[in-house]
Amino acid sequence: MRIKNIILSILAGGSLAVGGSLAYRRRKRRLEETRRDRERMRQIVALALLELAGENTEGRVSASEIYFFVWIVERVARRHELDIPSFNFEAKQGMLTSSKLTFVLRQMLNERLVRLDGNYLTPEPQLHSILAGREMDKETALIIEETVAQWRADFPDEPLVRFGQLFK
Repeated sequence: MRIKNIILSILAGGSLAVGGSLAYRRRKRRLEETRRDRERMRQIVALALLELAGENTEGRVSASEIYFFVWIVERVARRHELDIPSFNFEAKQGMLTSSKLTFVLRQMLNERLVRLDGNYLTPEPQLHSILAGREMDKETALIIEETVAQWRADFPDEPLVRFGQLFK
């Protein structure tokens, strides 16, 4: 009877160790995916800010413009079946909101990569550092560049008018 209890306790401890190891690996993999998605979100926002500010003569982008623009980029990427992280946009009372995009922009503000001038975001020269060392998905970069071209061609004076009508 005693030997049976010893064998059962060894087997139970072994299965607990294996189960714990599997749970640890799964959690580690999920955290890596989350980090990778956050980094891709930062790259998307950085490229969008730089492209929009580059087209603008004043070198700044309105806060609402970046929300609309990233929302459009996400929709275009989904239509082309590209795997990009979701910003989880919602329309509330005629406004487009995204807690993930707000988080990314706040991080950029805290790291002094972007400066806030009233209702406008002004990219700092250090913002290029996000894109410099890392390889960005070519299709996503192409979508952002083409969307900026379309964005400026449709309504060069007021690009938010057309997209603001979507939420009324």
